[in-house]
Amino acid sequence: MPKKDKYHDTVARALVKAGWVITSEQFRLIIPDRQLYVDIRAAKDTESLDILIEVKGFENARSPVEYLAGAIGKYILYRTCLLYTSDAADE
Repeated sequence: MPKKDKYHDTVARALVKAGWVITSEQFRLIIPDRQLYVDIRAAKDTESLDILIEVKGFENARSPVEYLAGAIGKYILYRTCLLYTSDAADE
C-alpha cells in the first residue's frame, strides 16, 4: 500500500468537518493484472454521493508544472479505471 501524503490527515479531517464520512483510506481500484490506490473515499448520505480523493502536496516538487502533469495523469488513469470497472459490472 502506498505511503500517506503529508496532507492526508488534514484533508480527511476537513472532509469530516464538512459532513463527509470517510469510508476507506487507500481505496483500491482493481483492473486485470493491476491494483491502483486512491488516497480517500468519502460519502455523504444526504446527497447519495461517493467521492475519491487523491491528496498531493506540491511544496517539494522540483518542477511544480511536471508534478501537476503527473497528478493530472493519475486523475485520468483513475477515471479510466472507474469507467472500465463500471462497464465490466454492467456486462
